[in-house]
Amino acid sequence: MKVLTVSDLVSPILYPRFQQGRFPNVDLIISCGDLPPEYLTSLVSVFDAPMYYVRGNHDLRYRDKPPSGGINLHGNILYLERTEFEDKTGISPRIELTEIGQYKYLIKQIESHRIFICKTRSPRHLPLIKLRKTGITPSIVPWSPLLKKRG
Repeated sequence: MKVLTVSDLVSPILYPRFQQGRFPNVDLIISCGDLPPEYLTSLVSVFDAPMYYVRGNHDLRYRDKPPSGGINLHGNILYLERTEFEDKTGISPRIELTEIGQYKYLIKQIESHRIFICKTRSPRHLPLIKLRKTGITPSIVPWSPLLKKRG
């Protein structure tokens, strides 16, 4: 199997003056990021091979105009992380995180905050995952002072 891997720089050998005979029988294209989507679309068209790609760091061009004919590995991983976040917390994020690992970091922050609350408050605070399963709505408001009679 012949695999063409590209990243970071547009190669003048491949684009825009491509010569078909220089790279015969490419079976797979892997893009490791930081390349224009138009370049990747051109590679898929020229080689007629499947392509897997990740975006570059903070590359927003792919959101509006992703490369044609490729599979976005970055997007698939983010989708899985976001789904895991929603399943574990019961929270549907209002913002869309764009970097791999940010949802997992957010889960760690929530869990760390929950542990802090449990240490500083009564042990009645359940873990976040248990709250979701029991259907209890998480609340940090201490209810006992609200229930006391005003004097």
